[in-house]
Amino acid sequence: MGILPRRPLVGLAIAFVSGTSLGLAYPVSLLALLPATTACLIMPSIPALLNKPPSKLSTFLLLAAIVGLGWANAILTTDTTNRSISSILQLPTGAGITGIVADEPLCVSTHNGKSTWKFPLKVERIRGGRYRDSTEASGTVRMRLFAMEKDRIPAYGERWSFPGYLAQTTFKQGHFAGKPGALYFSGSAHKALFLATGQGSPLIAICFHGRTWAGRILAEGLTDRPVQSCILNSILLGYYSQIPRELYQAFARTGTLHVFAISGSHVVIMGGAIIFILATCGIPRTHWVLILGPLLIFYTAMTGLEPSAMRACIMGIVYWIAPLIGRKPDIFTTLAASAILILGVAPNDLTNVGFILSYVAVLGLVLFCPVFMTPLHRCFRHDPLKLESDPRWVEGLRSLWIMFSDLLSVSLAAWLATTPLSILYFGNFSPIGLPSNLLIVPLSSLVIITGVVSLTLGSCWLWLADLFNHANLALIVLMTEAARWFSALPHGCITVPPVSLWGILVFYAMLLITRFMIWVYAKEKMEVQIGSEE
Repeated sequence: MGILPRRPLVGLAIAFVSGTSLGLAYPVSLLALLPATTACLIMPSIPALLNKPPSKLSTFLLLAAIVGLGWANAILTTDTTNRSISSILQLPTGAGITGIVADEPLCVSTHNGKSTWKFPLKVERIRGGRYRDSTEASGTVRMRLFAMEKDRIPAYGERWSFPGYLAQTTFKQGHFAGKPGALYFSGSAHKALFLATGQGSPLIAICFHGRTWAGRILAEGLTDRPVQSCILNSILLGYYSQIPRELYQAFARTGTLHVFAISGSHVVIMGGAIIFILATCGIPRTHWVLILGPLLIFYTAMTGLEPSAMRACIMGIVYWIAPLIGRKPDIFTTLAASAILILGVAPNDLTNVGFILSYVAVLGLVLFCPVFMTPLHRCFRHDPLKLESDPRWVEGLRSLWIMFSDLLSVSLAAWLATTPLSILYFGNFSPIGLPSNLLIVPLSSLVIITGVVSLTLGSCWLWLADLFNHANLALIVLMTEAARWFSALPHGCITVPPVSLWGILVFYAMLLITRFMIWVYAKEKMEVQIGSEE
Protein backbone atom coordinates (compact mmCIF):
# COMPACT_ATOMS: atom_id res chain seq x y z
CA MET A 1 0.00 0.00 0.00
CA GLY A 2 1.33 3.44 -0.96
CA ILE A 3 1.51 6.33 1.45
CA LEU A 4 -1.26 8.89 1.69
CA PRO A 5 -0.97 11.83 -0.73
CA ARG A 6 1.09 14.66 0.77
CA ARG A 7 -1.07 17.66 1.57
CA PRO A 8 0.77 19.59 4.28
CA LEU A 9 -1.82 22.36 4.39
CA VAL A 10 -4.47 19.86 5.50
CA GLY A 11 -2.41 18.96 8.58
CA LEU A 12 -1.80 22.64 9.33
CA ALA A 13 -5.54 23.34 9.01
CA ILE A 14 -6.43 20.50 11.40
CA ALA A 15 -3.91 21.87 13.92
CA PHE A 16 -5.19 25.45 13.53
CA VAL A 17 -8.84 24.40 13.91
CA SER A 18 -7.92 22.37 17.01
CA GLY A 19 -6.13 25.37 18.49
CA THR A 20 -9.07 27.65 17.70
CA SER A 21 -11.50 25.30 19.43
CA LEU A 22 -9.22 25.19 22.49
CA GLY A 23 -9.02 28.97 22.51
CA LEU A 24 -12.80 29.31 22.43
CA ALA A 25 -13.28 26.69 25.15
CA TYR A 26 -10.29 27.54 27.38
CA PRO A 27 -9.21 31.21 27.13
CA VAL A 28 -6.02 30.83 29.17
CA SER A 29 -3.46 33.55 29.85
CA LEU A 30 -1.41 34.58 26.82
CA LEU A 31 1.64 35.06 29.07
CA ALA A 32 1.90 31.30 29.43
CA LEU A 33 0.72 30.37 25.91
CA LEU A 34 2.87 32.64 23.71
CA PRO A 35 6.31 31.60 25.08
CA ALA A 36 5.49 27.92 24.61
CA THR A 37 4.21 28.59 21.08
CA THR A 38 7.33 30.60 20.23
CA ALA A 39 9.59 27.81 21.49
CA CYS A 40 7.70 25.26 19.35
CA LEU A 41 8.21 27.51 16.33
CA ILE A 42 11.94 28.04 16.88
CA MET A 43 12.99 24.48 17.72
CA PRO A 44 11.99 22.91 14.34
CA SER A 45 14.24 25.43 12.56
CA ILE A 46 17.38 24.25 14.43
CA PRO A 47 17.96 21.13 12.25
CA ALA A 48 17.72 23.30 9.13
CA LEU A 49 20.35 25.67 10.51
CA LEU A 50 22.63 22.67 11.18
CA ASN A 51 22.02 21.26 7.68
CA LYS A 52 20.25 18.20 9.11
CA PRO A 53 17.01 16.68 7.74
CA PRO A 54 13.87 17.44 9.77
CA SER A 55 12.80 14.73 12.21
CA LYS A 56 9.36 13.57 13.30
CA LEU A 57 9.85 15.58 16.48
CA SER A 58 10.29 18.73 14.38
CA THR A 59 7.02 18.03 12.58
CA PHE A 60 5.26 17.45 15.89
CA LEU A 61 6.62 20.71 17.34
CA LEU A 62 5.55 22.64 14.24
CA LEU A 63 2.00 21.29 14.52
CA ALA A 64 2.02 22.13 18.24
CA ALA A 65 3.08 25.68 17.34
CA ILE A 66 0.17 25.98 14.87
CA VAL A 67 -2.18 24.75 17.59
CA GLY A 68 -0.78 27.45 19.87
CA LEU A 69 -1.22 30.14 17.20
CA GLY A 70 -4.85 29.14 16.66
CA TRP A 71 -5.37 29.12 20.44
CA ALA A 72 -3.83 32.57 20.87
CA ASN A 73 -5.71 33.99 17.89
CA ALA A 74 -9.03 32.80 19.28
CA ILE A 75 -8.28 34.38 22.67
CA LEU A 76 -7.21 37.69 21.14
CA THR A 77 -10.11 38.09 18.73
CA THR A 78 -12.96 36.39 20.58
CA ASP A 79 -15.97 38.65 20.63
CA THR A 80 -17.06 39.24 24.24
CA THR A 81 -19.97 41.50 23.34
CA ASN A 82 -22.69 39.11 24.44
CA ARG A 83 -21.22 38.68 27.92
CA SER A 84 -20.38 42.37 28.46
CA ILE A 85 -23.69 43.79 27.26
CA SER A 86 -25.84 41.24 29.08
CA SER A 87 -23.91 41.77 32.33
CA ILE A 88 -24.13 45.59 32.13
CA LEU A 89 -27.75 45.96 31.01
CA GLN A 90 -29.21 42.93 32.79
CA LEU A 91 -32.03 43.06 30.24
CA PRO A 92 -33.51 46.38 31.50
CA THR A 93 -36.45 48.34 30.18
CA GLY A 94 -35.69 51.78 28.86
CA ALA A 95 -32.19 50.84 27.69
CA GLY A 96 -30.39 52.57 24.86
CA ILE A 97 -27.76 51.57 22.37
CA THR A 98 -25.66 53.53 19.89
CA GLY A 99 -23.83 51.97 16.99
CA ILE A 100 -23.21 51.65 13.26
CA VAL A 101 -25.40 49.58 10.94
CA ALA A 102 -23.06 46.77 9.86
CA ASP A 103 -25.15 45.21 7.07
CA GLU A 104 -28.04 45.96 4.77
CA PRO A 105 -31.31 46.01 6.81
CA LEU A 106 -33.82 43.44 5.62
CA CYS A 107 -37.60 43.57 6.03
CA VAL A 108 -38.69 40.22 7.48
CA SER A 109 -42.42 40.88 7.91
CA THR A 110 -45.10 43.45 7.05
CA HIS A 111 -48.61 43.63 8.55
CA ASN A 112 -51.16 46.46 8.56
CA GLY A 113 -48.59 49.08 7.66
CA LYS A 114 -46.15 47.88 10.32
CA SER A 115 -42.88 46.23 9.31
CA THR A 116 -40.08 44.45 11.13
CA TRP A 117 -36.49 44.94 10.05
CA LYS A 118 -33.39 43.02 11.09
CA PHE A 119 -29.71 43.92 10.79
CA PRO A 120 -26.46 43.63 12.78
CA LEU A 121 -25.42 46.72 14.75
CA LYS A 122 -21.79 47.40 15.60
CA VAL A 123 -22.09 48.71 19.16
CA GLU A 124 -20.26 51.84 20.29
CA ARG A 125 -22.10 52.97 23.44
CA ILE A 126 -24.84 51.61 25.69
CA ARG A 127 -26.90 52.99 28.54
CA GLY A 128 -29.31 51.47 31.06
CA GLY A 129 -29.23 49.07 33.97
CA ARG A 130 -26.76 50.22 36.63
CA TYR A 131 -25.46 52.98 34.35
CA ARG A 132 -27.52 56.19 34.13
CA ASP A 133 -25.16 57.70 31.58
CA SER A 134 -23.96 56.00 28.44
CA THR A 135 -20.79 53.98 28.59
CA GLU A 136 -18.49 52.72 25.86
CA ALA A 137 -19.02 49.21 24.53
CA SER A 138 -17.84 47.11 21.63
CA GLY A 139 -19.00 44.17 19.58
CA THR A 140 -22.10 43.39 17.53
CA VAL A 141 -25.72 42.63 18.39
CA ARG A 142 -28.62 41.72 16.16
CA MET A 143 -31.10 44.55 15.83
CA ARG A 144 -34.87 44.03 15.55
CA LEU A 145 -36.49 47.32 14.48
CA PHE A 146 -40.23 47.95 14.30
CA ALA A 147 -41.27 50.66 11.83
CA MET A 148 -44.31 52.32 10.29
CA GLU A 149 -44.60 53.31 6.63
CA LYS A 150 -43.51 56.93 7.25
CA ASP A 151 -40.51 56.04 9.45
CA ARG A 152 -36.99 56.30 8.07
CA ILE A 153 -35.23 52.94 7.82
CA PRO A 154 -31.50 52.85 8.71
CA ALA A 155 -29.00 52.07 5.95
CA TYR A 156 -25.62 50.42 5.93
CA GLY A 157 -22.84 52.60 7.36
CA GLU A 158 -25.15 54.96 9.28
CA ARG A 159 -24.75 55.69 13.00
CA TRP A 160 -27.98 55.56 15.02
CA SER A 161 -29.11 55.66 18.62
CA PHE A 162 -31.93 53.28 19.50
CA PRO A 163 -34.00 53.14 22.71
CA GLY A 164 -35.41 49.74 23.52
CA TYR A 165 -34.57 46.56 25.38
CA LEU A 166 -32.13 43.69 25.12
CA ALA A 167 -33.32 40.09 24.96
CA GLN A 168 -31.43 36.83 24.62
CA THR A 169 -32.84 33.89 22.71
CA THR A 170 -32.47 30.27 23.76
CA PHE A 171 -32.09 27.12 21.71
CA LYS A 172 -35.43 25.29 21.57
CA GLN A 173 -34.41 21.93 20.14
CA GLY A 174 -31.55 19.49 19.98
CA HIS A 175 -28.54 19.01 22.25
CA PHE A 176 -28.35 22.74 23.10
CA ALA A 177 -32.03 23.14 24.06
CA GLY A 178 -32.47 25.68 26.85
CA LYS A 179 -28.98 27.16 26.46
CA PRO A 180 -28.53 30.87 25.67
CA GLY A 181 -28.38 31.87 22.03
CA ALA A 182 -28.11 35.14 20.14
CA LEU A 183 -28.72 38.60 21.62
CA TYR A 184 -31.39 40.80 20.05
CA PHE A 185 -31.96 44.47 20.75
CA SER A 186 -35.52 45.50 19.94
CA GLY A 187 -36.46 49.09 19.26
CA SER A 188 -38.79 51.42 17.39
CA ALA A 189 -37.78 53.37 14.30
CA HIS A 190 -40.09 56.21 15.37
CA LYS A 191 -38.03 56.80 18.54
CA ALA A 192 -34.63 56.19 16.96
CA LEU A 193 -32.19 59.06 16.45
CA PHE A 194 -30.09 59.36 13.30
CA LEU A 195 -26.57 60.62 14.07
CA ALA A 196 -24.28 60.33 11.03
CA THR A 197 -23.70 58.62 7.72
CA GLY A 198 -20.71 57.29 5.81
CA GLN A 199 -19.34 55.20 8.68
CA GLY A 200 -19.05 51.93 6.78
CA SER A 201 -16.72 50.60 4.13
CA PRO A 202 -17.21 52.27 0.70
CA LEU A 203 -16.48 48.96 -1.04
CA ILE A 204 -19.12 47.11 0.98
CA ALA A 205 -21.57 49.95 0.27
CA ILE A 206 -20.93 49.50 -3.46
CA CYS A 207 -21.60 45.76 -3.09
CA PHE A 208 -24.92 46.44 -1.38
CA HIS A 209 -25.90 48.89 -4.12
CA GLY A 210 -25.14 46.09 -6.57
CA ARG A 211 -27.37 43.76 -4.55
CA THR A 212 -30.25 46.27 -4.73
CA TRP A 213 -29.71 46.65 -8.49
CA ALA A 214 -29.71 42.87 -8.95
CA GLY A 215 -32.88 42.59 -6.86
CA ARG A 216 -34.67 45.02 -9.19
CA ILE A 217 -33.69 42.95 -12.24
CA LEU A 218 -34.85 39.70 -10.63
CA ALA A 219 -38.16 41.32 -9.64
CA GLU A 220 -38.85 42.52 -13.20
CA GLY A 221 -42.24 41.19 -14.30
CA LEU A 222 -42.98 39.52 -10.94
CA THR A 223 -44.65 42.40 -9.12
CA ASP A 224 -47.90 40.41 -9.00
CA ARG A 225 -46.13 37.36 -7.53
CA PRO A 226 -44.45 38.69 -4.33
CA VAL A 227 -43.92 35.28 -2.69
CA GLN A 228 -42.17 33.79 -5.73
CA SER A 229 -40.14 37.00 -6.13
CA CYS A 230 -38.96 36.68 -2.51
CA ILE A 231 -37.97 33.04 -3.11
CA LEU A 232 -35.99 34.04 -6.21
CA ASN A 233 -34.20 36.83 -4.34
CA SER A 234 -33.51 34.48 -1.44
CA ILE A 235 -31.86 31.85 -3.63
CA LEU A 236 -29.81 34.24 -5.78
CA LEU A 237 -29.03 37.12 -3.39
CA GLY A 238 -29.24 35.64 0.12
CA TYR A 239 -32.45 37.36 1.27
CA TYR A 240 -33.48 34.19 3.11
CA SER A 241 -35.06 36.09 6.01
CA GLN A 242 -37.83 37.22 3.64
CA ILE A 243 -39.08 33.66 3.08
CA PRO A 244 -42.65 33.24 4.39
CA ARG A 245 -42.69 31.33 7.66
CA GLU A 246 -44.91 28.54 6.32
CA LEU A 247 -42.54 27.89 3.41
CA TYR A 248 -39.49 28.22 5.67
CA GLN A 249 -40.84 25.45 7.91
CA ALA A 250 -41.68 23.26 4.90
CA PHE A 251 -38.11 23.47 3.58
CA ALA A 252 -36.73 22.95 7.10
CA ARG A 253 -38.82 19.79 7.65
CA THR A 254 -37.68 18.31 4.33
CA GLY A 255 -34.01 19.07 4.99
CA THR A 256 -33.77 21.32 1.92
CA LEU A 257 -33.39 24.69 3.63
CA HIS A 258 -29.75 24.71 2.52
CA VAL A 259 -30.80 25.64 -1.04
CA PHE A 260 -31.26 29.22 0.20
CA ALA A 261 -27.74 29.48 1.62
CA ILE A 262 -25.26 31.13 -0.75
CA SER A 263 -22.77 28.27 -1.04
CA GLY A 264 -20.72 26.18 -3.41
CA SER A 265 -23.46 25.63 -6.00
CA HIS A 266 -23.96 29.38 -6.37
CA VAL A 267 -20.23 30.04 -6.69
CA VAL A 268 -19.75 27.13 -9.11
CA ILE A 269 -22.55 28.31 -11.39
CA MET A 270 -21.52 31.95 -11.16
CA GLY A 271 -17.88 31.02 -11.71
CA GLY A 272 -18.85 28.75 -14.61
CA ALA A 273 -20.64 31.60 -16.35
CA ILE A 274 -17.61 33.86 -15.88
CA ILE A 275 -15.19 31.16 -17.05
CA PHE A 276 -17.30 30.56 -20.16
CA ILE A 277 -17.03 34.23 -21.06
CA LEU A 278 -13.28 34.30 -20.32
CA ALA A 279 -12.66 31.18 -22.40
CA THR A 280 -14.74 32.59 -25.27
CA CYS A 281 -12.63 35.75 -25.18
CA GLY A 282 -9.46 33.64 -25.49
CA ILE A 283 -8.03 34.51 -22.06
CA PRO A 284 -5.58 31.75 -20.97
CA ARG A 285 -6.61 29.47 -18.10
CA THR A 286 -3.68 30.54 -15.96
CA HIS A 287 -5.01 34.13 -15.86
CA TRP A 288 -8.69 33.38 -15.18
CA VAL A 289 -8.31 33.96 -11.44
CA LEU A 290 -7.24 37.59 -12.02
CA ILE A 291 -10.76 38.38 -13.24
CA LEU A 292 -12.69 35.56 -11.59
CA GLY A 293 -11.38 36.32 -8.09
CA PRO A 294 -12.57 39.96 -7.79
CA LEU A 295 -15.97 39.10 -9.29
CA LEU A 296 -16.50 36.21 -6.84
CA ILE A 297 -15.47 38.46 -3.93
CA PHE A 298 -17.96 41.10 -5.11
CA TYR A 299 -20.76 38.51 -5.31
CA THR A 300 -19.92 37.09 -1.87
CA ALA A 301 -19.91 40.56 -0.27
CA MET A 302 -23.08 41.48 -2.13
CA THR A 303 -24.95 38.49 -0.71
CA GLY A 304 -24.08 39.20 2.91
CA LEU A 305 -20.74 37.46 3.61
CA GLU A 306 -22.34 34.29 4.97
CA PRO A 307 -19.84 31.64 6.21
CA SER A 308 -20.84 29.14 3.50
CA ALA A 309 -20.46 31.82 0.82
CA MET A 310 -17.04 32.91 2.11
CA ARG A 311 -15.89 29.29 2.23
CA ALA A 312 -16.99 28.71 -1.35
CA CYS A 313 -15.49 32.00 -2.54
CA ILE A 314 -12.09 31.36 -0.93
CA MET A 315 -12.05 27.77 -2.20
CA GLY A 316 -12.82 28.97 -5.72
CA ILE A 317 -10.07 31.59 -5.65
CA VAL A 318 -7.45 29.25 -4.13
CA TYR A 319 -8.43 26.51 -6.59
CA TRP A 320 -7.88 28.76 -9.61
CA ILE A 321 -4.73 30.37 -8.21
CA ALA A 322 -3.02 26.96 -8.53
CA PRO A 323 -2.63 27.13 -12.36
CA LEU A 324 -1.28 30.69 -12.05
CA ILE A 325 1.59 29.48 -9.84
CA GLY A 326 2.16 26.28 -11.78
CA ARG A 327 0.40 23.86 -9.44
CA LYS A 328 -2.43 21.37 -9.92
CA PRO A 329 -5.71 22.35 -8.19
CA ASP A 330 -6.55 20.18 -5.16
CA ILE A 331 -9.89 20.22 -3.37
CA PHE A 332 -8.50 19.20 0.06
CA THR A 333 -5.85 21.92 -0.03
CA THR A 334 -8.38 24.59 -1.04
CA LEU A 335 -10.74 23.47 1.73
CA ALA A 336 -7.93 23.64 4.29
CA ALA A 337 -6.78 27.08 3.08
CA SER A 338 -10.30 28.50 3.31
CA ALA A 339 -10.74 27.19 6.89
CA ILE A 340 -7.43 28.77 8.01
CA LEU A 341 -8.26 32.12 6.40
CA ILE A 342 -11.81 32.35 7.74
CA LEU A 343 -10.95 31.24 11.29
CA GLY A 344 -7.87 33.45 11.29
CA VAL A 345 -10.12 36.49 10.83
CA ALA A 346 -13.20 35.29 12.73
CA PRO A 347 -12.50 32.43 15.19
CA ASN A 348 -16.06 32.58 16.52
CA ASP A 349 -17.30 31.20 13.20
CA LEU A 350 -16.19 27.80 14.50
CA THR A 351 -19.31 27.84 16.70
CA ASN A 352 -21.52 29.02 13.82
CA VAL A 353 -23.98 26.31 12.73
CA GLY A 354 -23.78 27.46 9.12
CA PHE A 355 -19.98 27.28 9.12
CA ILE A 356 -19.94 23.76 10.58
CA LEU A 357 -22.67 22.44 8.28
CA SER A 358 -20.98 23.96 5.24
CA TYR A 359 -17.60 22.32 5.85
CA VAL A 360 -19.03 18.98 6.94
CA ALA A 361 -21.25 18.86 3.84
CA VAL A 362 -18.32 19.59 1.51
CA LEU A 363 -16.14 16.99 3.22
CA GLY A 364 -18.97 14.49 2.92
CA LEU A 365 -19.29 15.21 -0.80
CA VAL A 366 -15.55 14.92 -1.44
CA LEU A 367 -15.06 11.75 0.60
CA PHE A 368 -18.22 9.74 -0.12
CA CYS A 369 -19.45 10.79 -3.57
CA PRO A 370 -16.88 8.50 -5.28
CA VAL A 371 -17.90 5.65 -2.97
CA PHE A 372 -21.50 5.83 -4.22
CA MET A 373 -20.78 6.87 -7.82
CA THR A 374 -18.48 3.97 -8.72
CA PRO A 375 -20.96 1.10 -8.15
CA LEU A 376 -23.88 3.12 -9.54
CA HIS A 377 -22.00 3.89 -12.76
CA ARG A 378 -21.01 0.23 -13.02
CA CYS A 379 -24.65 -0.89 -13.03
CA PHE A 380 -25.33 0.41 -16.54
CA ARG A 381 -21.91 0.63 -18.17
CA HIS A 382 -21.13 -0.58 -21.68
CA ASP A 383 -19.98 -4.19 -21.99
CA PRO A 384 -16.31 -3.95 -23.11
CA LEU A 385 -16.46 -7.45 -24.70
CA LYS A 386 -19.44 -6.59 -26.88
CA LEU A 387 -18.43 -6.20 -30.54
CA GLU A 388 -21.34 -4.07 -31.71
CA SER A 389 -22.02 -0.60 -30.37
CA ASP A 390 -25.21 -0.04 -28.41
CA PRO A 391 -28.26 1.60 -30.05
CA ARG A 392 -28.74 5.32 -29.56
CA TRP A 393 -31.67 4.86 -27.20
CA VAL A 394 -29.47 2.70 -24.96
CA GLU A 395 -26.73 5.36 -24.99
CA GLY A 396 -29.36 7.95 -24.11
CA LEU A 397 -30.63 5.86 -21.20
CA ARG A 398 -27.05 5.37 -20.05
CA SER A 399 -26.45 9.13 -20.06
CA LEU A 400 -29.65 9.70 -18.09
CA TRP A 401 -28.63 7.01 -15.60
CA ILE A 402 -25.21 8.59 -15.11
CA MET A 403 -26.83 12.00 -14.45
CA PHE A 404 -29.29 10.44 -11.98
CA SER A 405 -26.60 8.37 -10.27
CA ASP A 406 -24.39 11.45 -9.87
CA LEU A 407 -27.28 13.37 -8.32
CA LEU A 408 -28.15 10.41 -6.09
CA SER A 409 -24.52 10.12 -4.98
CA VAL A 410 -24.33 13.81 -4.11
CA SER A 411 -27.58 13.65 -2.16
CA LEU A 412 -26.56 10.46 -0.33
CA ALA A 413 -23.15 11.87 0.62
CA ALA A 414 -24.56 15.20 1.83
CA TRP A 415 -27.40 13.48 3.72
CA LEU A 416 -25.02 11.03 5.40
CA ALA A 417 -22.64 13.82 6.46
CA THR A 418 -25.16 16.36 7.73
CA THR A 419 -27.91 14.23 9.29
CA PRO A 420 -26.07 13.76 12.65
CA LEU A 421 -25.59 17.55 12.91
CA SER A 422 -29.28 18.12 12.14
CA ILE A 423 -30.12 15.78 15.01
CA LEU A 424 -27.62 17.53 17.29
CA TYR A 425 -28.61 21.14 16.56
CA PHE A 426 -32.26 20.91 15.57
CA GLY A 427 -33.42 17.73 17.31
CA ASN A 428 -35.06 16.20 14.24
CA PHE A 429 -34.45 13.45 11.73
CA SER A 430 -35.92 13.74 8.22
CA PRO A 431 -36.37 10.38 6.45
CA ILE A 432 -37.82 12.34 3.54
CA GLY A 433 -34.63 14.40 3.31
CA LEU A 434 -33.07 12.17 0.67
CA PRO A 435 -35.99 11.95 -1.83
CA SER A 436 -36.89 15.63 -1.36
CA ASN A 437 -33.29 16.66 -2.05
CA LEU A 438 -33.28 14.55 -5.23
CA LEU A 439 -36.07 16.75 -6.60
CA ILE A 440 -35.61 20.15 -4.98
CA VAL A 441 -31.82 20.50 -5.34
CA PRO A 442 -31.85 20.11 -9.17
CA LEU A 443 -34.74 22.58 -9.36
CA SER A 444 -32.85 25.10 -7.23
CA SER A 445 -29.78 24.66 -9.45
CA LEU A 446 -31.92 25.43 -12.51
CA VAL A 447 -33.25 28.51 -10.70
CA ILE A 448 -29.69 29.69 -10.07
CA ILE A 449 -28.68 29.11 -13.70
CA THR A 450 -31.75 30.88 -15.05
CA GLY A 451 -31.29 33.69 -12.54
CA VAL A 452 -27.66 34.21 -13.58
CA VAL A 453 -28.79 34.40 -17.22
CA SER A 454 -31.50 36.88 -16.21
CA LEU A 455 -28.98 39.09 -14.41
CA THR A 456 -26.48 38.89 -17.28
CA LEU A 457 -28.87 39.61 -20.13
CA GLY A 458 -31.26 41.76 -18.11
CA SER A 459 -28.50 44.24 -17.35
CA CYS A 460 -28.43 44.97 -21.10
CA TRP A 461 -32.04 44.34 -22.16
CA LEU A 462 -34.64 44.49 -19.39
CA TRP A 463 -37.26 42.63 -21.41
CA LEU A 464 -35.02 39.54 -21.38
CA ALA A 465 -34.95 39.66 -17.57
CA ASP A 466 -38.76 39.60 -17.64
CA LEU A 467 -38.64 36.54 -19.92
CA PHE A 468 -36.21 34.52 -17.82
CA ASN A 469 -37.85 35.57 -14.54
CA HIS A 470 -41.13 34.10 -15.77
CA ALA A 471 -39.29 30.93 -16.72
CA ASN A 472 -37.95 30.85 -13.17
CA LEU A 473 -41.48 31.37 -11.88
CA ALA A 474 -42.50 27.90 -13.07
CA LEU A 475 -39.43 26.33 -11.46
CA ILE A 476 -40.04 28.11 -8.15
CA VAL A 477 -43.72 27.08 -8.05
CA LEU A 478 -42.72 23.46 -8.70
CA MET A 479 -40.00 23.64 -6.04
CA THR A 480 -42.21 25.18 -3.34
CA GLU A 481 -45.11 22.81 -4.03
CA ALA A 482 -42.72 19.85 -3.81
CA ALA A 483 -41.47 21.12 -0.44
CA ARG A 484 -45.06 21.46 0.82
CA TRP A 485 -45.97 17.98 -0.41
CA PHE A 486 -42.95 16.28 1.12
CA SER A 487 -43.35 18.13 4.42
CA ALA A 488 -46.99 17.03 4.66
CA LEU A 489 -46.08 13.32 4.49
CA PRO A 490 -46.75 11.53 7.80
CA HIS A 491 -43.61 10.83 9.85
CA GLY A 492 -41.52 12.68 7.29
CA CYS A 493 -39.79 14.64 10.03
CA ILE A 494 -39.29 12.88 13.38
CA THR A 495 -38.40 14.67 16.61
CA VAL A 496 -35.40 12.98 18.19
CA PRO A 497 -34.49 13.16 21.91
CA PRO A 498 -31.31 15.12 22.70
CA VAL A 499 -28.21 13.15 21.77
CA SER A 500 -24.74 13.26 23.25
CA LEU A 501 -22.10 15.38 21.53
CA TRP A 502 -19.62 12.56 22.11
CA GLY A 503 -21.98 10.15 20.37
CA ILE A 504 -21.98 12.38 17.28
CA LEU A 505 -18.16 12.59 17.36
CA VAL A 506 -17.88 8.80 17.63
CA PHE A 507 -20.21 8.44 14.63
CA TYR A 508 -18.02 10.73 12.52
CA ALA A 509 -14.88 8.93 13.69
CA MET A 510 -16.34 5.60 12.59
CA LEU A 511 -17.39 7.17 9.30
CA LEU A 512 -13.84 8.37 8.62
CA ILE A 513 -12.35 4.99 9.60
CA THR A 514 -14.76 3.26 7.21
CA ARG A 515 -13.80 5.64 4.41
CA PHE A 516 -10.11 5.04 5.07
CA MET A 517 -10.62 1.26 4.93
CA ILE A 518 -12.46 1.62 1.61
CA TRP A 519 -9.54 3.68 0.27
CA VAL A 520 -7.02 1.08 1.46
CA TYR A 521 -9.03 -1.72 -0.15
CA ALA A 522 -9.29 0.15 -3.47
CA LYS A 523 -5.55 0.94 -3.37
CA GLU A 524 -4.57 -2.69 -2.76
CA LYS A 525 -6.97 -3.91 -5.44
CA MET A 526 -5.44 -1.50 -7.95
CA GLU A 527 -1.90 -2.63 -7.07
CA VAL A 528 -2.90 -6.29 -7.48
CA GLN A 529 -4.49 -5.52 -10.84
CA ILE A 530 -1.37 -3.67 -12.05
CA GLY A 531 0.84 -6.54 -10.86
CA SER A 532 -1.26 -9.14 -12.70
CA GLU A 533 -1.12 -7.13 -15.93
CA GLU A 534 2.67 -6.90 -15.71
